[in-house]
Amino acid sequence: TKFIDQINLIRDWSGLSEQQLRDFGHNNLAAEITSNCRQCELVFNLSHPQNGVIIEVSSDTELEFRLALKPYVGSARGHTELLRWPLVEMVEIFVEADILRDGVVLVDLPGEMDALDARSQVARKYYNKLDRLMVVAPGDSAKTSKTAKDLIQEDQVVDMEADGMLDGNNSGIIVTKIDQMKWSYF
Repeated sequence: TKFIDQINLIRDWSGLSEQQLRDFGHNNLAAEITSNCRQCELVFNLSHPQNGVIIEVSSDTELEFRLALKPYVGSARGHTELLRWPLVEMVEIFVEADILRDGVVLVDLPGEMDALDARSQVARKYYNKLDRLMVVAPGDSAKTSKTAKDLIQEDQVVDMEADGMLDGNNSGIIVTKIDQMKWSYF
């Protein structure tokens, strides 16, 4: 099942058929997927594969910006375009906001249990750079959300404790969307 999920994911970003992907794999030509995928020059630096491609997105309105950014950060199914988010290592967003003027940097990392292992690895590599670790969960499922619970792994807790980062000032849980909850139910 996991293999088929990965094949489907690669098919979605490459535009190649399942049979083409299997043929590349059986012939030890997996690296050829990037150079044969649709619109490869827009997402891969084929002359210098070790360097990534930087894509700048900007807009005058929030809605236009979100729509332009979505292929690179959204993982929703039912898409009409080629997926790009599985190929993205990092997205930097610059915003003029008073709260950020003193150099505060907010980092939204994928969970360590992300379905795409490469994204989990990005999260693991970044943890030692964090000053604070905040887990964000929607209010209506914060208590039972498996995703929220899995965001902090046991080995990560041990590492944070060893580094002196496990206290009330360096870690926490942020509960969002409480304005959408029916308080009487909870």
